[in-house]
Amino acid sequence: MLEERQPIYISFLMLYVEAAIMTQNFSKALEVIANISRYIEGKELHETEYQCAYHTAVCYMYQGKLEEAFAETKKAKQEAEILGDDYLMFKADLLRVQNQMSGWYDIFFMVKDIAIEDSLLEQLIRYDYRNHLAHVYIYAYDNRPEVVARAYRSEAAVVYFGKGIALIYTVRMYQSIREKHSLKGIRVYYALGYNLNAMGHTELAEKYYN
Repeated sequence: MLEERQPIYISFLMLYVEAAIMTQNFSKALEVIANISRYIEGKELHETEYQCAYHTAVCYMYQGKLEEAFAETKKAKQEAEILGDDYLMFKADLLRVQNQMSGWYDIFFMVKDIAIEDSLLEQLIRYDYRNHLAHVYIYAYDNRPEVVARAYRSEAAVVYFGKGIALIYTVRMYQSIREKHSLKGIRVYYALGYNLNAMGHTELAEKYYN
């Protein structure tokens, strides 16, 4: 009877972990993950092991423990490879890149470009992760000092930044126009303005703030 209920029990705990992460209660999420790991020890439940590693990496990333998070993304990728699941492998690869950029949290630390494989860009489009693709365009490229210096003279120098902003505009603008005076619409406009202002495009940012 207990064996029959095991998948339901694990699924319930995983939902709890995801809820804890969504509410930024990372310590509680890690505590529950540790309990799950002890419960499945020696049972070769690779999908559950993947979820444990993946969610642990997410928690560490948002706690600023980037080295620990990177190690967990490798574990998640290994479990996904055992399962032969392309989507789970993609998610692990994306999380690894996101971890390199501090979880999209700290946008001022980038002083060099991040190597992004073409295959990951293709998968971002394939799985319709366009918001993540926009973040990659904005934060992974155009960070070298010489490019930034040229950007002061011409915005055309920051090619990928422009792609990212255009993509965000394309994905969100229709909805934000419909909901311009709603809280969600205000957040979209504010986010666009914040990112533009952070990258030095103050005049364009003002249009979104206003």
